[in-house]
Amino acid sequence: MSQNLVLVQKNDPVCTITLNRPEKRNALCVPLLEQLIQALQAEMDNPLTRVIVLRGAGDKIFSAGYDLDQIPSTAQGWAERTLSTVETASGEDLLNMSAECIINCHCPVVAMIYGPVIGAACDLVVACDLRLASDTARFMIPAAKRGAIYLPQGIRRLIDLVGLANAKEMLFTAAVIDAQRAREIGLVNQVVEAEDLEQTTYSLAGQLALNAPLTVRGMKKIISKLLQQPALSAKDEDEIKRLLAQCFGSSDFQEGIRAFLEKRPPEFKGR
Repeated sequence: MSQNLVLVQKNDPVCTITLNRPEKRNALCVPLLEQLIQALQAEMDNPLTRVIVLRGAGDKIFSAGYDLDQIPSTAQGWAERTLSTVETASGEDLLNMSAECIINCHCPVVAMIYGPVIGAACDLVVACDLRLASDTARFMIPAAKRGAIYLPQGIRRLIDLVGLANAKEMLFTAAVIDAQRAREIGLVNQVVEAEDLEQTTYSLAGQLALNAPLTVRGMKKIISKLLQQPALSAKDEDEIKRLLAQCFGSSDFQEGIRAFLEKRPPEFKGR
């Protein structure tokens, strides 16, 4: 696997971070997420960076989501780990850490979105401060078609962005949301033709970079605090762990992944 799974290009005051697995449609995996976290943390300490642009390699897709080839052949290990109290650095942990790094970054993070944004990649996009999409952009959270459960942190961020009704629609139907529908529900800020996306994104980044950095940093911090919800109780967390373990240990989860890899509709049995 390539070591350069995340590319960082600095053109002060704008830094571009690219998810770089074009041969895998920029699918996420543990090494990529580790490199993404490192890149974001490095920019947190860089006073010259005033805007970060997050994108996928190429102009065909942002990211196909978590690489299903990286999922264990048996889901039982996922179920056991979910119920365990041992700290791990699993893919879902690193995904949430990546989203938190975006949220906690001192400067605005702008997502530049060509083509599909699938599953876990939606969590990265939702965590960004602004989202600019090409007219080719498509969004989908396919957990309901895989027999999995989207993690509570990601659900909360999605609700904060698009509202409860639209979040339920995306999560329960696993339907594809096109660029215009995404604009209507607030999932993206702007939609432009694909050939104009890069120019539009960097024009916006330039605008942001000209503003007072302490003001922008302060407002981003205040917004983040205003959106924080009360922490889940220990009872809630235990219940969620049991729900996750039930899904990851189920035949339906294995069937969902198998069906995807075999390119056929899943046949769920509810067990």
